[in-house]
Amino acid sequence: MKKWFKFALLGLILFALVACQSAEESTTKLVYDEDGFTNEIVLIAEGDKVIEQTSKTETTYEALGVSTAEEAEEMMAEFLVGYDSTEGVKHQIDYLDDRLVESVTVNYDAVDIDEMSELAGSFVDGDASKGVSLKLTVEMMEEVGYKIVD
Repeated sequence: MKKWFKFALLGLILFALVACQSAEESTTKLVYDEDGFTNEIVLIAEGDKVIEQTSKTETTYEALGVSTAEEAEEMMAEFLVGYDSTEGVKHQIDYLDDRLVESVTVNYDAVDIDEMSELAGSFVDGDASKGVSLKLTVEMMEEVGYKIVD
C-alpha cells in the first residue's frame, strides 16, 4: 500500500519549478501502471507553463490492502479533506465493486497555489507562484516511472 500511496499522491497534484511563458498550447499524457494501480496524467500547457492538469487513477481494493468499497472509502477519507472546497480543483471518486476510480482536475489559472499546497498529495518544488513547468514536471514524473504516451 505504501507504494500505491506514494504514486497516488504524486499523481494527484504535482508542482514543479518556475515555468516560462509562451502562447503555443500542447498536451502531454503520462501513464504509470503497476500491480493494480494505474494513473494517467494529462498536462495542458502554453509553452512550458502548465495551465491544467487532469489525473485519473484506478486502483484495485487488493492493491490498497482493503476488501470492500466501504473500507476503501474510510481509508481515503482523511486524504481527501479540502479537495471539494478548493477553488480551481475538481475532484471525483467512485467506489466500484473491486476498485476505485478517482479523477482530479486542477486549473492552474484559477487555483490558489498556497491553498492547494495544503492538500494531501501536493508536492511543491521551487516557486510555483510563477507557474508550473511542463518540462520539469514531465522529468519528475519519468523519474518515478511514468511513461509518455500518445
